[in-house]
Amino acid sequence: MFSRGKLLCDLVYNGDQQDTTSGYGKDVVPTPTEVMHTINDVTDHDTQPSTSASLTDISNNLVPLTSFHHMKSDNGSQREEEFFSGRPEGSFSSPPPDINVIPAPTEEMHTVGDADDDLLTQMSNNLVPSNSFHGMRTEDVSSEEDFLPSDKEYIPNSDEDSIDREFEKRSQIYIPESDTSSIDELENIRHDGMTQSLNNTPSDIQPELSPQISVKKSRKRTLNKLKWKCNLRKQGAITGKSYISKKGKVVPEKKMKPACDCRLKCNELINDAIRQFIYQKYYAEEMTYDLKRQFIISRVSEVQTARSRRRDPDQPPKRVYTLNYTFLIDEKVEKVCKKFFLNTLAISETVVRNAVKKSTQGFVQADRRVRHPPPNKTADIVKETVRKHISKIPKYESHYSRNRTERHYLGSHLNIDKLYSLYLEFCTEEGIPKENMAKAWLYRHIFNTEFNLGFNPPANDTCDDCDTYVTKYKNATDETEKNNIKALHHKHLEESGLRYTLKGFDKVAAIESHGAKKMLTVDLQKCLPTPYLTNGQSFYYRKLWTFNFTIMDSVPKESWCFMWDETVAGRGGNEMASGIVKFFEQLNDSALKEVTVWSDNCAGQNKNIYLMMAYLWILSQKENIEVINHKYLLKGHTHMEVDVVHSIIEREKKKMQEFSIVTPWDWQQFIKSCSRNCKIKVVNMETMDFMDFSAFCNGSSAPFVHRKKSIAGESVPYSAIVWMQFRKNEIGSMFYKTSFDQETFEEVSFVRNKRKRFSIPTPKPIRENPRPISRLKYNDLQKSLQWIPAMFHDYYRNLPCADVPDLPEACE
Repeated sequence: MFSRGKLLCDLVYNGDQQDTTSGYGKDVVPTPTEVMHTINDVTDHDTQPSTSASLTDISNNLVPLTSFHHMKSDNGSQREEEFFSGRPEGSFSSPPPDINVIPAPTEEMHTVGDADDDLLTQMSNNLVPSNSFHGMRTEDVSSEEDFLPSDKEYIPNSDEDSIDREFEKRSQIYIPESDTSSIDELENIRHDGMTQSLNNTPSDIQPELSPQISVKKSRKRTLNKLKWKCNLRKQGAITGKSYISKKGKVVPEKKMKPACDCRLKCNELINDAIRQFIYQKYYAEEMTYDLKRQFIISRVSEVQTARSRRRDPDQPPKRVYTLNYTFLIDEKVEKVCKKFFLNTLAISETVVRNAVKKSTQGFVQADRRVRHPPPNKTADIVKETVRKHISKIPKYESHYSRNRTERHYLGSHLNIDKLYSLYLEFCTEEGIPKENMAKAWLYRHIFNTEFNLGFNPPANDTCDDCDTYVTKYKNATDETEKNNIKALHHKHLEESGLRYTLKGFDKVAAIESHGAKKMLTVDLQKCLPTPYLTNGQSFYYRKLWTFNFTIMDSVPKESWCFMWDETVAGRGGNEMASGIVKFFEQLNDSALKEVTVWSDNCAGQNKNIYLMMAYLWILSQKENIEVINHKYLLKGHTHMEVDVVHSIIEREKKKMQEFSIVTPWDWQQFIKSCSRNCKIKVVNMETMDFMDFSAFCNGSSAPFVHRKKSIAGESVPYSAIVWMQFRKNEIGSMFYKTSFDQETFEEVSFVRNKRKRFSIPTPKPIRENPRPISRLKYNDLQKSLQWIPAMFHDYYRNLPCADVPDLPEACE
């Protein structure tokens, strides 16, 4: 079985360097999406369908264009030669798509013959080089080695992590597969006649497509040149659709004109259905100006006039050559009149004469328009100095958002203006002449469009274990020791990926259960300072903390924010358990049977005896709920759906006006207003809502006891538990696993006396009076009153305070 974790670990340690002894090599750690692409490349290497067989099958059912050299025959006869033989040097290297391939008509119509094998071989050799196509302008694409600077820390632009956008799909190289369904579709047309719509008519020999590399997103929005007015005009002219000219006039859509009624009987040779097919192929999107001209000169031949009538024998004849117009039907060249040819393609005679005039031995000349380099073009060496400098800046990766983006972060003390100042110093130190230094606008442009870098990386965002493995690996000198470290890191990454996968399975199970199951993600947001002031002096004053314990219900995609400030309660295990109990009190779904909760591994909040007692209380109160699961993500890799809600709040907080948040109540109203695309319900928690679940297992009269050993006599490793399960039919016991690979649950019984029946008492509040804050914080809040509206001064003056330790911002 292919090990994804091993591949990720190998890419982390080796990158794409040849030197395997250089440790990590790059400061840039590959993202999981890059690893997935690499895995797909490895696993799909032998499963890619071959296009050669499909091309052979297509060639047996389609008729390619043939053509004549524009030969001037002395005897006036048109010499018939293969169009693709003897092409001059520098002429086309890829053929125009055969637009003159006709599906087989019914008995009243001509049948389509098989393609000429030699001609098909010559067509597949590509007629027109990219530098000589008329109307086929493409951007100059350098190789990766030419584009990348020598510095190995260079990061090409990648997906834009628009702030906290959920799980974006990354761009990748896409190689289109051959569509064999078109062969079967063509066979139906050949046998059943032209019964299908012309819109479904299969194309002839498919042009050989080069790999299409979708443009990766960068820090800022990039230009979409396809939507430029000039390009829309060009595309409209190519496809024959209506467009607006440079002068603002509406150019009508091209339409095929009526057939002729000449002595050649063109309308009998080629009916309207075939004409319509030729017309649609001529105005296909892939047909550029050069390809259209190539088609015209392949169907129009210039021959010497049979006779010349001159009034003055001494004067040269006005016309030495004449044009013959043809279409190819069933490998047979059908001569048509000029009117029929022009009306079928909806073009004028000037288009034909210009195409013939610009051809040499049957090949069109390269277009020389709009190909001149601008006189003020910035030299590549100037851009290279910018790329080299940006590549040298230390970068950090976001572990919480690595599933969604490749964005890396710079130090929070930096911005683009400071980077440009450092760039000027860098150029001076490197001895770069002033004429090769970039202007500020160019530096900003390259930073925003070629790099996916941001500032201010998320706080508490790195995994301690990952950082330890990286440091140990860099410091290790023995190859065996390095391999052991890599193996441990690989196992660590595999475990984190496994837990994310299991969380996804629980989410799918909840969706498919139709209300019988729920999957919740819970987390406590970082403290919200109250009042929220932005002036410099208030930055040094202590703030009143407002807490937001969020529960995300994955199935209806609803978020519940249980909010309180530190004068109501703290943020320990009892407080988190009380928030979960409050959530279950809101549930009225009688069909609900099983609930699964996912959280991080913070023992003080999410893995303690208070939460275990709370789950037993919930099962005793909710008759319909039979099972409650609580599962834990790996430490350092704990990004969950609930974090998106916190990100939305943080994003909107940056847009707030000054003095918008003065009291904790203002935070509740603000969070309600943040719910644009996701439902956020805010619940105000009062002092009496916080229950003391420790009473369930403290004291001789308590029904439960906090046991340290399982029923099998083994010590219960509470800190190593990854899955807790509580069952209604066995209230008083907790079933647990210390690994998701473990097949069966272990059991620990909290029941104090199994010989007697027990009842779970109603929990009591933790406190009945407000919780005091420290005097130091109280004094700082009084100093902040000068920036707070007077109507709120009494609120802060009446806050309870005592000689107690100040509550820190971060949970320890």
